[in-house]
Amino acid sequence: MRTMAEELNDVLTKHFQRIKVIFTGFFMEPFILYFVMLLIAYSNSDGINDFNGIIYLESTVVRYVSLGFIVFSVIEYYTIVVIMKKFSTMFGAFANVEEYISIYSRKIILLTSLSITPSILGFIFYISTGDIIVSTLFYLVALVSLFRVYPRYNIFRDLYIDLTKEDI
Repeated sequence: MRTMAEELNDVLTKHFQRIKVIFTGFFMEPFILYFVMLLIAYSNSDGINDFNGIIYLESTVVRYVSLGFIVFSVIEYYTIVVIMKKFSTMFGAFANVEEYISIYSRKIILLTSLSITPSILGFIFYISTGDIIVSTLFYLVALVSLFRVYPRYNIFRDLYIDLTKEDI
């Protein structure tokens, strides 16, 4: 005979796998954009010898734009940090485990959407300025943000137990 805890673990595990698939989809986005950026950079150069000529800043306007993008990325990262600290208090009332999973999935989608914002900014920055070095920094900020919001099963399960106050 299965206990209530075993049944709960099975339900949470099944739904958590869906959350991991969603996260994996978001995780692929910075790599795809970075690959596209490298293809554009390589196609705009005359070969691998001229590829190094693309990676320098040409004017002060570009530097100011890059500073604005970097400040925005830092604000984005610390917004994610604050949201992650307040994550457990962001849940309203829910009736059952399916509703909890729905709310948790929406929160993870919100956080991963915020996390990939620097990679999109990096791609836009590269298209507008042609600077591959600063653009690469944006992709790194996106990856750090994604690792910050990586969904963990223990946190997922413990949060459900804490919010329901059930004796499992």
